[in-house]
Amino acid sequence: MYILTKCVYLDMIRDLLSSSVGNVYSHKVSALDTVIEHMRHSEEAVCESALRCLAELADAAGSKLHEVRQPLLDMATNSESTALRNTSSLCLAALCKHNEEARDEVIYKALHSRLVEVHTLELSTLNILDAIVAQCSSDVRLYVLTQLLISFEQCPPDNAVLKDGILSSILCALSSPLQLDSSILTSFMQTCFKIKLPEIADSTRMLMSDIIMQIVNFTDKSYLPSIAESSLTALNTLPYTVTAVQSVLCSLPHGVLDDTQLLDVFQPLTSQSPSPLMRLSACKICASVINKSAKTENLLKDILSVFDSPTANTLPLCLWTTKALVLRNHHLSQGCVSKLVSWLRNPMLSADVARGFEVILKDYRDVLSSKQHPNIRLMYKQRLFMLVFPVLHEMSSSIEQELVANVHIAVTNLIKYIPKQVASTEKQKLMTLLVKLLQSEDIEVLQQTLQLIDADSDSGLLEQHVDTLLPILIKLSICSSSMQVRISSLKCLATMSKLTTLLIVPHMNSVIKKLLPALDDKKRLVRKEAVKTRNIWCMVRDGHESH
Repeated sequence: MYILTKCVYLDMIRDLLSSSVGNVYSHKVSALDTVIEHMRHSEEAVCESALRCLAELADAAGSKLHEVRQPLLDMATNSESTALRNTSSLCLAALCKHNEEARDEVIYKALHSRLVEVHTLELSTLNILDAIVAQCSSDVRLYVLTQLLISFEQCPPDNAVLKDGILSSILCALSSPLQLDSSILTSFMQTCFKIKLPEIADSTRMLMSDIIMQIVNFTDKSYLPSIAESSLTALNTLPYTVTAVQSVLCSLPHGVLDDTQLLDVFQPLTSQSPSPLMRLSACKICASVINKSAKTENLLKDILSVFDSPTANTLPLCLWTTKALVLRNHHLSQGCVSKLVSWLRNPMLSADVARGFEVILKDYRDVLSSKQHPNIRLMYKQRLFMLVFPVLHEMSSSIEQELVANVHIAVTNLIKYIPKQVASTEKQKLMTLLVKLLQSEDIEVLQQTLQLIDADSDSGLLEQHVDTLLPILIKLSICSSSMQVRISSLKCLATMSKLTTLLIVPHMNSVIKKLLPALDDKKRLVRKEAVKTRNIWCMVRDGHESH
């Protein structure tokens, strides 16, 4: 009872101060000593209430910062309670937000010992840093960047979580424009260039790409050529550092380096490098160069010859080249797309080409993104859909039976990334094809098709095929060998319960009855989804009968 009274008392102080008008500042100063006293209480609940109250008093607590700083840091980093760690971190951030000197003091004096020794660096320290560093002065942020770079370089290779945490903190420190000293930039680049590609996780690789993109965008333009040259030099000496090199080269605006020189370096790597990740990065660099170049026809002479005799090794370059041209609506893009579609009939290439349509339409963070100065024309996805879909629809009924699944995969990848309004222009053909895809035995085709049907619930594409779709979905939800297909089928059934009531009334009792076997599915996740879906249909039926 005593502890509860203390918590209520502190919450009342916080609520009164947050809702007060008039001379609130003087009231906050008066309440500080009481709140700080309770912050040291041995009971966690009282301490947490005091911390929430102190955060409300943050703008008046500057004079007490020296008194609360160390206890807050200790709680934020050493407390066994997750709630206390989080609340004290937020409280410290609130204090620093209202006091510039406090931010500098916390970083320089309090966090310094934790930053400089990587073996004592913890994610909790980085969380505090993230909360306050973006508001600090340029000098402080440069100091933080320098220390974080040192920690990243010294971090054990197997500690991927801490590596990602350090990179996230670096990105946070770069979240607003910062005039970077050339030594800081060079230090970070050299650190990135020393990291061999196979040693870092995908999440780390993507964070590194984001950071380099941010650095290139904030750096003085006169320094960009030397960055580019140093990245190419690093590639020659350490051939597995292509992630950092790709991030630099794909973020550069057009004209910093010679386009022909870049393609001469990277085009051979797209098919000849022993590393799959290096081949992919080389393809992305070539796509970036082709997309931004003003003299595309001259650049493409060698690459276009690859389209005449494609192989499994050269296909990725063809896909990324097509993407670069489609994005800018170049007149050569139609020819490239037509050749890709024709390769669906090639048994050696068909499967990879089908999945390649995702490469062309998907948006990537690390290449041709909006922050990397790409040449992108409006409605390029719509134009590609209108060009390709009619051909694929016709091909699905004329291609050899063993290749039909690949055409279906190409269709689902095409539809997945286009606006719903565009798909509705081919409404009849699209729904006819989707119904056909649901009868496929290919698990990948089924899964993608079900996701498309679930996503298109508001477009009206389903209403004309209710009688056909419901029996198919019920069968898949019970009989499919894939757990994910069964779950996706049940989600689609739940989605279809939202269609016009008059259309689904004849099917209500049938759906509810036929879903009974799904309630006994051997997989818990399927049973859970079955209960949810069946309950939705029962509520729709009960709602209709009550009217």
